[in-house]
Amino acid sequence: MISKKRLAAVTSLALALGAASPAVLAAERIVCKSINARLSSLLVPPEECPSPFVLCTQGTVHNGLLRGETFFTASELVLAAGFDSPPFPVASYTGALRIHTRRGSLTTEGVGIFDPLPPPDGDGTFAQFDRLVGGTGRFEGATGTLYFFGVGNEDGSGFESAVRGEVCLRVHLRGEDEDEDGDGDD
Repeated sequence: MISKKRLAAVTSLALALGAASPAVLAAERIVCKSINARLSSLLVPPEECPSPFVLCTQGTVHNGLLRGETFFTASELVLAAGFDSPPFPVASYTGALRIHTRRGSLTTEGVGIFDPLPPPDGDGTFAQFDRLVGGTGRFEGATGTLYFFGVGNEDGSGFESAVRGEVCLRVHLRGEDEDEDGDGDD
């Protein structure tokens, strides 16, 4: 007859060996990727915009790791210090941006400034700083910062912007090239 002590020891050993399976022991490391992309976005019609300030955009990141579709929703909007030439004072805003790629989604929270002065005196210049706050798929557990800067379209329907920054991803080591699909954006 096996003693309770011995049975407990054998059970513990079996559980430990089971936990040491290759799937559980898969190593991971953090890999940070520089971001240098282009984003085109359009203003969202008021009836499709959940922002209390009716300021939303949807767009496309055209290249790189973040290539995919975007949706921005402003959560706060206030007049900012700086150029206060009526009727177009500079505004400061905060909001959330979701980027949906074919390999997962990324959520950021950002703060920005916007000079809505239209042409010919202005061009709808803006700058925005975002922190990564969530992700799915390959972006699960991602960290980093993104910087957006750009100008309004000539017709005022949206924005053309540059996206810079860094996204740090958790990569599971499998002894393979990290660029799984060979397109250079992994």
